[in-house]
Amino acid sequence: MDFINLLMVFIGIIAVCTGMYEIAKKTVAGRNTAASTQEQIRKFSTIDGTTYIIEGTVVILMAFSDYIPFLGTAAGLYTAAGTLVACVIFNFVMAKRILNN
Repeated sequence: MDFINLLMVFIGIIAVCTGMYEIAKKTVAGRNTAASTQEQIRKFSTIDGTTYIIEGTVVILMAFSDYIPFLGTAAGLYTAAGTLVACVIFNFVMAKRILNN
């Protein structure tokens, strides 16, 4: 495993842990929520935590793409990268819809 893949695994583990923390504590990490109510933050924390977990898992899977047959192909890596982009866009749209910023 080279350095880039090791870094991807490390970033993925951090993302999964952050998502689990957000879901467990019903809070949002790394986002300005001063204008939002506690109910809005609790509602969005589940969505934000879930997207962190999905993104972290996909990044970890991309790091092990040499060992997973589907991700060893170009189509598999494009699908994984598309999933990451879709999660980021979904998170952004839901943040605009739920939180007061």
